[in-house]
Amino acid sequence: MTQKGVIKEYLTRGKPIAGVGISIPSASDYQPVVSNADGTFQLHFSRHLPGDIIYNVRITKDDYEIVNIYDFKDGWTLSSQDTMTIIVAHRGVITERRSHYYNIMDKYTEEAYKRKIQKLEDDLANQAINAEEYRQKMLTAEEELKRAYEKIDAYADLFARTSDEVLDSTSRMAIRYLEEGHIDQAIRLFEDLDLINQLDKKVALRNESENAIQQIIPKLREEIAYRNLAGGKDNILKIEAILNSILSSNPEKFQYQKDYFQFLVEQNKLEKANALGEKTLRTAQTPLEKATIWHDLAVIQYRQSHYSLAESKLRQAQAEATKLKDIDSVAYMQIQSDILSTLANVYIDAQQYGNAQECLNECNTIRERLIKLDDSELIRYATHLSNTSELYRSISVLDHDSTNIQQALTYNLKAISILESISDSINPDITFHLTIKYNNRGSIFLEAKNLDSALYYLGKADTLWSVLHSKNPNKHTLSWCNTLANLALAHSRLGQFEQAHSTYHKAFELCQSSISKHSLRPILVSLFTSEGVLLRKEKRYEEAKQNYLAALDLQKDLDKDECRKFSQSMVFIYNNLATSSFFAKQIDSAVTFYKLEKDQIEGLRREDPKNWDYSFAECIYYIAYCYYNLQDAKHGIPEYRKARKLFVQYNKEQPGRYDAILADIDKEMHELKTHRKQAQ
Repeated sequence: MTQKGVIKEYLTRGKPIAGVGISIPSASDYQPVVSNADGTFQLHFSRHLPGDIIYNVRITKDDYEIVNIYDFKDGWTLSSQDTMTIIVAHRGVITERRSHYYNIMDKYTEEAYKRKIQKLEDDLANQAINAEEYRQKMLTAEEELKRAYEKIDAYADLFARTSDEVLDSTSRMAIRYLEEGHIDQAIRLFEDLDLINQLDKKVALRNESENAIQQIIPKLREEIAYRNLAGGKDNILKIEAILNSILSSNPEKFQYQKDYFQFLVEQNKLEKANALGEKTLRTAQTPLEKATIWHDLAVIQYRQSHYSLAESKLRQAQAEATKLKDIDSVAYMQIQSDILSTLANVYIDAQQYGNAQECLNECNTIRERLIKLDDSELIRYATHLSNTSELYRSISVLDHDSTNIQQALTYNLKAISILESISDSINPDITFHLTIKYNNRGSIFLEAKNLDSALYYLGKADTLWSVLHSKNPNKHTLSWCNTLANLALAHSRLGQFEQAHSTYHKAFELCQSSISKHSLRPILVSLFTSEGVLLRKEKRYEEAKQNYLAALDLQKDLDKDECRKFSQSMVFIYNNLATSSFFAKQIDSAVTFYKLEKDQIEGLRREDPKNWDYSFAECIYYIAYCYYNLQDAKHGIPEYRKARKLFVQYNKEQPGRYDAILADIDKEMHELKTHRKQAQ
């Protein structure tokens, strides 16, 4: 099999480029070639046949990169008829254009969000909606904003690689509207074409219009891109209608099924996605296609916490991936490492940490082999190393085992070393990845009580977040605040109270300046409570209470979808309010807050008595102790009896462990009884 090809330079109306080497790490049966003076080349394969798919097409020319990577994303089908066209550009051109489009879309997204919020506030002021409707619509707007920012990076890259030299008049006009920040007008261009209706008509006359069908579908994909950027419920519904129409044009085409299936997974329509995924699996032909769909079906089960089913489907994915091992070693290693990574997450959530370790270590071994063939995989390798580090960190917290902390630090440092070796010009996201790893390393040192090292790495993360935030304030606020919270905690533990307060206030100001308020509420709760602990340590009890009350107001306003997590946060806040009130000698308030804490613990205890029984007994004891300080025997003695009964029971299970607290209970209860007799 001989594949003809040509190399052209980006944005030059097809200028050929000589001296570009073409490399295919996944195919061992071809001879590397270099493009001729007219930019042409021929790839000669000794075993591959027409119709075979090759992956990971690469070029070897200093300071150049491939522009049209999306043409090769799902592999290239070898053909003696088609010409493989590779568009290249000087390194840095795409990065610059990507930044340009990112800024346009970032501004559009922020302005669209502000318009929605302003309308909601006007509707609330004019009583067109009530407070609950306002809250729900605010949540929806926040969620849409979050989804928009998840997509901007990908679409900035897509448009950066698009040249209007190959576009028709509609697409060129749409790009111009995008350049001006008028994405809604770009969408209207596609609406005027009514492409779904056109496609349906062409499908009805398929024999006469197959070529026309194939011309309409790329236009529909463009429309999807603009609607994804604009976001919102109406555009999401329209995207689904487009994908459904494309699929209806050829219901048995794997790519159309896969696109619709992955959209449904992304939108969390898991039951519908699962049904289509099963159908897509039957259409899949190659081992890679089958392995990919099995993997996505497993992700659906994982999201629904069906861990056994997820594991079973991942094993099926592995069985298909293994068939690639001798055919295409690179494709095998890529899909196998992804499967192992997901399998590790399944085991982590199922608390099977030994199995998770095995999966991540095997995944890292594969990635280490892969980067020797393809250095563009370095970032993914670093990510896998970092995930392994976080697993060991989690195990160390559970087991209080310093060996696992050292393992966590070792894997984290390896990830940092890899990322530090990659230039910004090669990957513009490198600073983001590196910042996350510095934050993780600082957090590990914080847990290990190595505070000087924690300050060093958290400080490095803080500096880099500042750089990233200046370029995109709305995307990085939450992550930066998490780093600042850890940094403040490190200062606090070192007794550097002034620096700790200064860092907390920096985080508060950051949250205040962000346009996205609701999504920052969990971190604000954490910041208020953490600074409250610091204020309490300084014996500034009234200020500490104000912080806790602010945290309480925010926590009550958060969604209660994760009831368990919500209740745990409430327990922590009420406990701190009670403790601060007690030390401020506001004993009646302390009783009130301890009782509210007890109510929250009772709910958690019904679901998980093993982990909450002791907290429940302890809370009752604190209520009794408050009454003891008030010399209120009438209310205190019954509470002491409840606490005593529970601790006696625990002492039977673990003899001697609760002797001291039982002695305190007996002593304090005796003193209360004596006081009552004297009063009578």
